[in-house]
Amino acid sequence: MNPGRFSYLCIAIVASLVFLNGCVVPVAPPPTFPSATSLPATTTPTPGPVSSTRTLMPAPTPKPPTPTVPPSPTLAPTLTADQEQALVLDLLQNNAGCRLPCWWGFTPGKTTWQTASTFFTSLGKNIINMGRSYTSYGVEFTIMKYDIRLSQEYVVINGNIAMIWVGIGMVRNEKAVFGDPLFAKALQYYMLPHLLTAYGPPDEVLIRTFSSAPGGGWVPFHLLLFYPMQGILVDYQGPNEKKGNNLQWCPQNTNITMWLWMPERKLTLKDISRIGPNLPLEEVLSYHPIEEATGMSLREFYETFKEPGNSLCLETPVDMWP
Repeated sequence: MNPGRFSYLCIAIVASLVFLNGCVVPVAPPPTFPSATSLPATTTPTPGPVSSTRTLMPAPTPKPPTPTVPPSPTLAPTLTADQEQALVLDLLQNNAGCRLPCWWGFTPGKTTWQTASTFFTSLGKNIINMGRSYTSYGVEFTIMKYDIRLSQEYVVINGNIAMIWVGIGMVRNEKAVFGDPLFAKALQYYMLPHLLTAYGPPDEVLIRTFSSAPGGGWVPFHLLLFYPMQGILVDYQGPNEKKGNNLQWCPQNTNITMWLWMPERKLTLKDISRIGPNLPLEEVLSYHPIEEATGMSLREFYETFKEPGNSLCLETPVDMWP
């Protein structure tokens, strides 16, 4: 090729490249947004305008994360007395649509503690770490109009509710009250006749009482209904009364305590005393079967006390008890 023609061709190619390069608009690399996991735990997923304090650029000098208290979902203020009363009465009447051992919609072995704690804190309730050797949390409700106090304790294993303890009583002027019709009305679903009708004959019915109280005052009488295959243990407790050589207690004069757990665990009373609250082993060992304590068979007890209008009382010999 002619040298002059070759030089001309090279100059033309270079000029074309320069011209084309000047016509191309440079493309900026896409901005890098932080991943979802890098956002603070309290960021809400609700779409909205980006706060002026947020930045898409990483901090120039990253710092190690500082431990913080988990955000409290107290979106609603603390319940007023009327609101708390309405809520508790509604839950006591329908149990959030579930049967025991489910309690207020929380099912042992299935519901996480996070689910229950979120519900309670959203109502403004204070959750108490019970400080036991196992993980458990307590929460309390009050029906001021009826002088009813309701305490709950949740035993938690691996993040799930393993057992629920419920204690319900009437307290007026800091004294326990028994036999008030308001209590029977509010707790109708858990009173002895309805419980027997709803859940059938218990596997065991046990009694524990005392011939006298060391410090004076009323002497407790315990009637324990045990449904191991349903995950239910109920303690009806009230004052006994001495009648000749017997100690008498009437089911209308009671407060109510319950232990609820997953039936598949097949717990015994000793197991419950070991892993559950407020049932010491020495108490478990001091109960007597109803047949031994009253002479009444389990079937007779069931048929007698399942009747809503029943006003009979239980009697047991004084000399059986300390």
